[in-house]
Amino acid sequence: MELTSVESSIWYSGHAEASVARRFTHKNIVAPNYALRFWTKLEAMLLAPFNIEETIGLDGISIEVDCRTLAGSANFEVWSPEPETHAGRLVGLIYDIAWEASSVASAVERLEHLHGDLRDELPARIIDGPITRLRLFGSLTTHHQEALRQLFARLLHNGSLLIDMTNFGGMGTALYGAFIEFAVSHPHLAFATSQGSRRHLEAMQFSPERMFDRVEDAVRFLETSG
Repeated sequence: MELTSVESSIWYSGHAEASVARRFTHKNIVAPNYALRFWTKLEAMLLAPFNIEETIGLDGISIEVDCRTLAGSANFEVWSPEPETHAGRLVGLIYDIAWEASSVASAVERLEHLHGDLRDELPARIIDGPITRLRLFGSLTTHHQEALRQLFARLLHNGSLLIDMTNFGGMGTALYGAFIEFAVSHPHLAFATSQGSRRHLEAMQFSPERMFDRVEDAVRFLETSG
């Protein structure tokens, strides 16, 4: 699996501005069990009737796909496909295998940037460790409100918790209530922030002592503050 992007905003990757940004490429060997699952699902898709819906939009991404196996092939361009369409399921399959194979931070951040255009679910991941880390990335809308509240409820009695928002862009102010209720109820919480997420947390009047620019500093705070 190979992923190539630029270190600046992903939205400039197809424009002249990208020429001044440093590109990176990560190559990884996919684990055999994941690879087998990928090829099995892909061949099943290519053997079935395949329809591409004509879509166009102003807010989203254009995706070009060219895949071939012994079972068949698919070559198409599509605009931000819905996850349940033929194109959406095939693009989603590729997206999932990229997640399985990627561990370098820059590659993971790029996959997180794509989440909002390829997935409907809450842009969040729980990373287990000595201190549980909830990573919120991309952006949140009122569409995510119920899922966010359910996730917070699951983590309420989880001990020390780091909310990693270092790759987070923004959210609607209607979600502030969910964050405030959770922060008031959770006994041991810290935030690692991006510039955008810090503005939201400051607007919620969270303590600056619990906000950090780096994940490592937030972890150190939680480890030493008891």
